[in-house]
Amino acid sequence: MKDIPVSGFAETMTILEKDLPVTNTYGRPGPGAWYTCQKEHMIDWFLSQQTNGAGKYTRKTPNQSSRAAYNHLVCLGALIWMAEALGEDPKILREAAAAATAVTGVRAQCAAFRKLIPFDRILELYQRPEGWHRSASPEYFDDPSEPGGDDPNEPDNGYSNNKSYMKYFR
Repeated sequence: MKDIPVSGFAETMTILEKDLPVTNTYGRPGPGAWYTCQKEHMIDWFLSQQTNGAGKYTRKTPNQSSRAAYNHLVCLGALIWMAEALGEDPKILREAAAAATAVTGVRAQCAAFRKLIPFDRILELYQRPEGWHRSASPEYFDDPSEPGGDDPNEPDNGYSNNKSYMKYFR
C-alpha cells in the first residue's frame, strides 16, 4: 500500500482518541479556530479533499490521496495528532515536535516534522491498528460524496461543510 483514499483515512480518524498528551502540549487549537480539537480538524480536512474546496482552499481537482493531503497540510498540531493517534513512539513524536518548534514559521515547522515523520511512517502506523489510540466512543462518519453529505445552508469555509459528526466534539 502506497496511499490511502482520503475518505478511508477520515473514517479511520473517527475511531481514534482526540485527547492525547503530546498533542495537548503542542497542538491545541489556537484562539479563533473553528474546530475544538485536531481530530475534528483532520476529519474535516481529509473529507474536504474530495471537493474543489473554496476561498483560499480552492483546488482545480478534488484530491483522493491521503499522501497529498498530509504533505500539503500546514498545521503542526494536526500532524502531531495524526502520528500520536496512530501510535507513533512517544520519544520519536516528542523529538519531531521539538525539532519542529525549534524553527520559525508554520510551513518550516511542518516541513521539519515531516522530515522526521513522513507520510510513509504514517502509512506504516495506519497498517498496524493494534497500536492505535482508540476512542471509547467513535464519532459519527458521513461521507460528503454520498447524497445528503454537505449542508447547503451552511456557509462555505473551504472545508467539507459536512458537520454531521461535530455534535460528538462539543
